[in-house]
Amino acid sequence: MRRNDTNNLTGRFEALRPRLKAWAARMLGSEDDADDALQEAFFRLWRTDRDADYKTEAIDSHSVIAVKSACIDSLRRRKVRLAEPLERAEQNATENEAEHRAYLAEEVKELIDRTLDPRAREILMLHDSLDYDYDEIAARLDITESNCRVILSRARKAVREAYRLRNKR
Repeated sequence: MRRNDTNNLTGRFEALRPRLKAWAARMLGSEDDADDALQEAFFRLWRTDRDADYKTEAIDSHSVIAVKSACIDSLRRRKVRLAEPLERAEQNATENEAEHRAYLAEEVKELIDRTLDPRAREILMLHDSLDYDYDEIAARLDITESNCRVILSRARKAVREAYRLRNKR
């Protein structure tokens, strides 16, 4: 990996860190676990994509995917642990809820990947996962803010419909 690519990866990941950490903390139920997931995700990106010629949009997308994968791996590791004392039952219930949310998130992610075109996926990810405002997304993708809103609305509708049809089966 060229030095500029490494700096670009590190810089973008650090810029996204607050949003990624908030998202990971919601998934994992703990800021400490979220920090661990972010560290693991960054090292995965750095090791796996050494030869990649990163563009800003690609770093953002790869970062979200790496953090999501690290969170899911963390939740799976929790599931494998040995039985714990009864005092931890309440905490385990919270962890089970987090696992269930992670499962649903993975299911919806699959639907999004199958249902939406790349631009709609990117707008949905930027707005709903990374908390970008409409004006930020519009400027980034060189579209109007109203077009951004329309694409996001249609994307959400398409995902809801795909989810509804999937659950009817």
